[in-house]
Amino acid sequence: MRLYTFYPIAHDGTPLSEKALAFDCDEAAVGHANQIRRDHGACLEVVVWDGDRLVFTLTGPRPDF
Repeated sequence: MRLYTFYPIAHDGTPLSEKALAFDCDEAAVGHANQIRRDHGACLEVVVWDGDRLVFTLTGPRPDF
């Protein structure tokens, strides 16, 4: 298991929160990043890190639209 840190980013570029969770792989973390997008209405994007490695940035239309 790897520890992923999720940062939902507001439209002004500031992080709304920080959450660290363990997942087996990067792909599993994508699903949780989508859930974070749904949970934070003011979220522009979600940035995900695995330690000092940038895993991905989830951008674009929120999945609930």
